[in-house]
Amino acid sequence: MSKVVPTNDDLFSVVGAALGYPVGGGGAAVGALVSQLPEFQYEFGVVGGELPALSLHGISAQVPQLPPPAGLDVTLPGVTLTSETTADEISRVSERYPALGGLPPWIGSDGTVLGSVGTGTVILQVDDRERLAFDGAWFKPVGMRRYRRHSFIFPRIAGLDEELHPLQSWWLVLHALSILTRYAPDVRTQMLTISESRDASRIEFLLDTALSAVPELIAEVIDEELQQEGFEASESDAS
Repeated sequence: MSKVVPTNDDLFSVVGAALGYPVGGGGAAVGALVSQLPEFQYEFGVVGGELPALSLHGISAQVPQLPPPAGLDVTLPGVTLTSETTADEISRVSERYPALGGLPPWIGSDGTVLGSVGTGTVILQVDDRERLAFDGAWFKPVGMRRYRRHSFIFPRIAGLDEELHPLQSWWLVLHALSILTRYAPDVRTQMLTISESRDASRIEFLLDTALSAVPELIAEVIDEELQQEGFEASESDAS
């Protein structure tokens, strides 16, 4: 199974709507789904050049004010910055991350893209203060998601109209594995045999990680909802 296709009336789509992440499109490659799971990415890298989740500190600040424009350092996958790198090359990658969409590369006085030459780290220009959220120590792009007590920027997966909430990614990965177990048990057995399958260790890793990751993500979603409701309630009481 190489692709998972959500519909508009399945449980996955219902959960997506509840999370505020309704998804449409032609389906997502399983390799793309696992590649954006931080645990899998750290252990095995990405599958077939798919995009990973990005971790970044943001812009350090001593006071909760930031006059634009500001430079945001981002390490983009598949990019090696040289004096010949064009803004379009950078944008083709950065635009795949909704939280970075519309942030152009910072161009120096010599016409080159600013960043760390020889690496994938570039500086994106933030002209609108509303594109950044202040967390008490850092200005971070609006749209970064909390994932197991850390913040990440998640890509939009090719084939889907919108980015996925990480809980949705886990849902689809586990759903794909459950379909194999139910409808192709022989294939599943072969895939889990270390001596016969290069994917066996990866699947075992995903299943082991899911035992802790999925409950934590569910707890984070509930916590975010409770915090939001508490904030709204306090505003209502104050008025």
